[in-house]
Amino acid sequence: MIEGTFRPWGPLHWVVSRLAARNWPVIGCVSTEGRCLTTAVELEKRNLLGELRILEAVDPPSRFTRRAEELLRPNRSEFRRLSGGDPISNLDLFSTDGQIVEWSRSAIASAGDSLIVDISSMPKRYFFPLVKLALRDVSVRNLLVAYAIPRGYHPGALAEDHLPLKHLPLFGPYTFPETPASLAFVGIGFLPLGLPELLEPYRDRVSVKLMLPFPPGPPAYQRNWKFVSDLRQALPPSVGEPIRAAANDLPDCFARIVQETDRGRKAAVFAPYGPKPMSLAMCIFATLTNSAVFYTQPRVYNPAYSFGVNDRNGVPEVYGYCLRLQGKDLYAL
Repeated sequence: MIEGTFRPWGPLHWVVSRLAARNWPVIGCVSTEGRCLTTAVELEKRNLLGELRILEAVDPPSRFTRRAEELLRPNRSEFRRLSGGDPISNLDLFSTDGQIVEWSRSAIASAGDSLIVDISSMPKRYFFPLVKLALRDVSVRNLLVAYAIPRGYHPGALAEDHLPLKHLPLFGPYTFPETPASLAFVGIGFLPLGLPELLEPYRDRVSVKLMLPFPPGPPAYQRNWKFVSDLRQALPPSVGEPIRAAANDLPDCFARIVQETDRGRKAAVFAPYGPKPMSLAMCIFATLTNSAVFYTQPRVYNPAYSFGVNDRNGVPEVYGYCLRLQGKDLYAL
């Protein structure tokens, strides 16, 4: 809380127990990961689960298709049990921007005035525009984002066959010619797919800010630093030490971006390759400032992307982040 602004977050069950809303519609994503169910299941245990709107982002056919289907089948069934119907909408991973926006607006409209967006297993090309549209919809008076922590990640490649670098839906340039950026924020993740393409044009005219999730814990620590090592040749010599921000502390990540940009006075572009709470901070800031966000979307995800759900004292580790409460936006410049 380095800005002095209180932005509540913490274990989801703790957060929702302190809020007035007693029924929480959830927009989520069914995937091969066990954690895709955690938010809905935890709310159901406490009789707080409202209507479900669930995305299934269908990958192109690959050598993983059969195994992915085996893992998806029980997760689909559990979402249907939780909803008492069929809440799942099938969209291709590479649906058009218009299709993504249309689905997002429909899902938000069905939720009413209180909503939880579960980004645990949702691809960034879907959750970035979804969160942006929810933030700009004044009928949503209470907006939370949920994120479940897996027990671990597959030690090998998590995704492959990425597309060329491009803007995420709704996060392209807003002016022509584009406003020159003076800062480029890069979230440090596991694999810098396509990032040299983004950074090369900016080598001599922007300050590159690497955002390192810290403390990440092993083995993520080694994979994060390998990310930096692989990226070094594309970085200007002037790049300093990474900005260290707690991986799951959304307010801290957001506050550090605010600080580095002088409260948005310095134009910035973003590459959200790090943990999703850090990416969410970039999403919120870019929404507030109409900043561009670049990403290289993989065509194929490994169905063993993550396994299990971490727990603390026997409770699944899923966090809730309050973005808007009783009509008041908690993230502003």
